[in-house]
Amino acid sequence: KTMTLLRFTSSSNNDNDKKKELGILNWFSVHGTSLNASNLLISGDNKGYASYLMEKKHNKNNETTTTSLPGQGDFVAAFASTNLGDVSPNTAGPKCIDTGLPCDGHSSSCNGRNAFCIASGPGKDMYDSSRIIGRQQYELAEQLFEEAGRRNNNNDASSSSSFVDYRHAFIDMSNLTVHLKNGTVVKT
Repeated sequence: KTMTLLRFTSSSNNDNDKKKELGILNWFSVHGTSLNASNLLISGDNKGYASYLMEKKHNKNNETTTTSLPGQGDFVAAFASTNLGDVSPNTAGPKCIDTGLPCDGHSSSCNGRNAFCIASGPGKDMYDSSRIIGRQQYELAEQLFEEAGRRNNNNDASSSSSFVDYRHAFIDMSNLTVHLKNGTVVKT
């Protein structure tokens, strides 16, 4: 599997002409489903934990923040999913939660109930699994983040560093004229 990461830095900081770290956006193909249906708590699952770890590190005592509390500080870390298929983080596979025996939601059940067939792993419970999978994503993202910083600081020709630009427009969709291929003109 491959993780793709965009590193965001300011063009410069007026105080000392040093680029300021703004955040990251990365994509890695693993479902945010370490916590199963028996979890009744609100959670960002493994992706949220990875984001928490990265923001905690990069928001710690920077020039505008003296705290590393979640959601505080200027640095934002977004861990997104990509090309998802059968990429469950539950590496220990499905087991019956009442007996501990292996199961398969399609061809077997747990005492007649598919709802008791739940995948888990790699941790001792779903919360530990979420932390393990989240930490692995964070560690790779941190490595890529630092590597991208070294390339940019050294003006490395192999760096894929570039500027991000955007265009934004508001369109009133309630009064839009559309010309159809058959020549008909319609309005929303």
